[in-house]
Amino acid sequence: MSFLKILPDAGDSAHIPSSFTRISLFLAGRLHRPRPSAGNAIRWAFSNNMTTRLNQTITLSDRRKLGFAEFGDVKGRPVFLFHGQPGNRLFRHPDNSILLSLGVRLITVDRPGYGLSDYQPHRKLLDWAQDIVELAEALGIEYFAVVGFSGGGPYAAACAYKIPHRVIKIGLVDSAPPMTVPEISKKMPTPLRINYLLAHYAPALLVLLFKAYWRSSRRRPEAFINLAMKQSSPVDREILSNPDMYNMMIDVWKENIRVNSQGYTQDTEILMKDWGFCLRDIKTDVYLWQGEADVNIPSAWARYMTQEIPHCKSTIFADEGHFVLLTHWQEIIQILTKD
Repeated sequence: MSFLKILPDAGDSAHIPSSFTRISLFLAGRLHRPRPSAGNAIRWAFSNNMTTRLNQTITLSDRRKLGFAEFGDVKGRPVFLFHGQPGNRLFRHPDNSILLSLGVRLITVDRPGYGLSDYQPHRKLLDWAQDIVELAEALGIEYFAVVGFSGGGPYAAACAYKIPHRVIKIGLVDSAPPMTVPEISKKMPTPLRINYLLAHYAPALLVLLFKAYWRSSRRRPEAFINLAMKQSSPVDREILSNPDMYNMMIDVWKENIRVNSQGYTQDTEILMKDWGFCLRDIKTDVYLWQGEADVNIPSAWARYMTQEIPHCKSTIFADEGHFVLLTHWQEIIQILTKD
């Protein structure tokens, strides 16, 4: 059992359409309004179909809190977005009207130790799928699409592998690959290689490094985004220079450093180790998008994943970088939610 708690932002009620087949349930959104009870009070506010709820939590079956946010059309087709690393529930395209025009309800989720989500000791990549099942059930969502960006890609792949009966489509956008595969590890950029070596051979040092970085970042949060811009491709710098995008990224980073670095450190260790399944065992339809000029995720990794995943359609953009999700937001969401 999961208990839903909505903190006071804004909100809309969900809707119960009459649908019966798996695909039609998804296309109709299959959204039930949870029934409030004495121990599960929910405050709902109405504003047509548009919603922005930034600070919500549910209590999972193991008593952990899981944080999430919702954007777009509350009666729309549900899509779960898994943030990159670092990141949190506040990461998404800042133009909420795109989701409303597409009839999409976007749910963004904090991984354990990020944002509003409690830390989960000893967790593994595949544990994430159960958290998403419990969240979907709390929201009355039966079938849904998933999109994973960058470090969120492996978590989307985990859902495709473990809960294919719930997931309609999977999107992987500039996704991190399984780092332990030789074809991947030999093409690893230097910063990722350092994280890989520390995660495998000196995890205590990784903990200390991230703690120190968190302390320094709290003094000047904007410095992280400015550094990321300097280290990015020209096209990514242009994207992040947009005031709406820049402000969204600042909000994301401030939320990251509001809590400690424990979740981020654990996330790094998980992403640098064996996933617990093979890409070829994914049976769900997968759509992959990648920027050729991405300096964080080599396009060779995307081509490897495309070859390994049985039902994968890939699009590689020649002159784009790491933020393909933001530049092609409408196209990606549309593909993941169309019949």
